[in-house]
Amino acid sequence: MDSNLRALRPYRQALTVSVAGLVVTALLGTAVSLVGSPARPLEHALAGSVVPAVLLAGAVLLLSVVTLGIRGSLPLAASTVLTEEPLLARPRLPSIHRDAAFITVLGVTPGCGASTIAANLAVLVASEGRLPTDPAHRPRPLCLLNRVSAPDRLELDATAMSSYLAAHPWTVRDDMVELPVRHPTGAEFLACAAGTLNGVELRQRLPMLDRYYNLIIIDASPEDRWMADAAMELADAIFLVSGSDGSSGHAVSRWLESIWALGYEDKTVLVSNRRRASNPRPPRSGYRFLLELPEDPVLAEREASGAAWATGRSSAARQLRAAARMLLPELMGRKGNA
Repeated sequence: MDSNLRALRPYRQALTVSVAGLVVTALLGTAVSLVGSPARPLEHALAGSVVPAVLLAGAVLLLSVVTLGIRGSLPLAASTVLTEEPLLARPRLPSIHRDAAFITVLGVTPGCGASTIAANLAVLVASEGRLPTDPAHRPRPLCLLNRVSAPDRLELDATAMSSYLAAHPWTVRDDMVELPVRHPTGAEFLACAAGTLNGVELRQRLPMLDRYYNLIIIDASPEDRWMADAAMELADAIFLVSGSDGSSGHAVSRWLESIWALGYEDKTVLVSNRRRASNPRPPRSGYRFLLELPEDPVLAEREASGAAWATGRSSAARQLRAAARMLLPELMGRKGNA
């Protein structure tokens, strides 16, 4: 909203003068009509100037409206657009009511920020969530990341998962919960690169993980299609993450076709990440749920330092927090978490 008001600043004076002129002439016209037939030269002059003044003010107002229309139809300069905060759609997400929610985050293009969103969602739930059965305790989220670094420079063992699965290929053991690295907020992270965990192994171990964790997030790689298909099938919600520069449109359309063919549209959220005012709006058809995250200077600064950003007060953090409350109403819905 502030960016829209700034864009109108060059035209405010003309609009103010026009509107003020119309108000003044209207008041004068009312006063003259109440006086009746003017008997003095001053009243004659006032009565004769009402119509020209109204016409002049109307002409200035019309000129201002036309100028605004022409200006609005022209593309803004890149330097101006990049500093504007984009207008974000209100998040629309499904609600998960299971005791242990399972969320699949899938980045459709390289560098779209899927891993960052998955990690920060886990940190947000761990730091601001509450267990519905025991509000004095926080949830225990697990994030299987497609990289070896977690927020706040938390380093992960790239081989921990593959070594464990190689040692126990056919058995599901509870000691797998000892592998993740714990973040200061209580969120737990485990490196799970493409090819480390296949679809069958995920199906086998997910019920065991459900007993220990209140939320499980997997940062699935689109390159490992077998694993991605299993993660989407088992998920309570799918975050389909894309960039906002328009180059990912074909990839998003291709994944949406697959999601509709598989019948997953009721649990798929299209996440348009790093939106700028200059980016085109994402298409409004083909999906029910939407989450837009802005290109946020605070977020970029936090990412550069390796720090979590979801618990802050930036525009991106507010959007993700609102989305988490819709998605996980039992874990994030308490008023005390505001």
